[in-house]
Amino acid sequence: MTHTNHTLNDINRVLSEYAVAERRLSTLAAGARAAVARVTHQYEDEMRAAMTTMNNCRADARAMVESNPALFAKPKTRVLHGVKIGLRKRRGRLVINNPAKTIAQIEREYHDPAGYLIQVKKVLLKTGLEKLSAKELKRLGVEVQQDTDQAVFYPVADDVDGIVEFLLVSNQA
Repeated sequence: MTHTNHTLNDINRVLSEYAVAERRLSTLAAGARAAVARVTHQYEDEMRAAMTTMNNCRADARAMVESNPALFAKPKTRVLHGVKIGLRKRRGRLVINNPAKTIAQIEREYHDPAGYLIQVKKVLLKTGLEKLSAKELKRLGVEVQQDTDQAVFYPVADDVDGIVEFLLVSNQA
């Protein structure tokens, strides 16, 4: 911006224009929020009923999968009516019987320069180890215990969830 002499009246005029634009923007934003609230209110009961039905069906489907795991032996998951359902391996807890040996093995195999698997003070990082396959963990001397199958249920496309969440959050603003 070039250096020009302005009077207080010039500055007052620009700030007056700014204040008018700010009030206009505030009015428009309030109108938009009110319109979203009206539309949301119009569909609120039906949306809540649909969400209740979805939650009940989700719980029923999970219970059915958990009580009939043989149906999901191979393949473990299927997509039915746009919903992925079945079983997935839930990672068990990591048991490291000989941390020093496992650290030495990681240093030989991975070199871990960024410290994802071993901290500088050479403490095993379970968050990093959990990302390795069972075969890799076994080779490193890490035993996986209590790994169980867990029911899986989630929509493949979440467009509807995003729209509903937007409308419900907008209604509370």
